[in-house]
Amino acid sequence: MDIDGVGEDWWRRVLAPALCGPEPPRQAGVLTELLAATAAERPNVTVSGDDPELGSLTLAELRLRSLALAALLRGGETAAANVVAVCLRRSPALVVALVGILEAGFAYVPLEPSHPES
Repeated sequence: MDIDGVGEDWWRRVLAPALCGPEPPRQAGVLTELLAATAAERPNVTVSGDDPELGSLTLAELRLRSLALAALLRGGETAAANVVAVCLRRSPALVVALVGILEAGFAYVPLEPSHPES
C-alpha cells in the first residue's frame, strides 16, 4: 500500500500506534502465572520490603508460601466469602498474602495498618 508516496511501513510504524495506542505487552497474563514463570526462570531473585528487619524472600520461597496460603484459603472458612481483608506493612509477608489471595481466586481489601481500629 502506497498512499501519496508514504509506504506501508510508515503507516504501520508511525500512524497505527498514534491512532490505536502502543502494542500491548507481548508477555501478558495473569499476575500469578507471570510470577510462576519468573520464579521458575529466576528462583533466587530476592523480594524485600521497606524495612530490612522484616526480612526478604527469594521468588521460589514467595511462590511456595503463596501457594500454601492459597490452599489454606480455599479450604477454610473464607472460601465462602471470596474476599480477604489484609492489614500488613509493606514487607515480603504482604506480598505473600496478596499473591496467595489472588492464587486462591479471591479478592482482597487492603487495610492501612497505621489507621486507628475504630
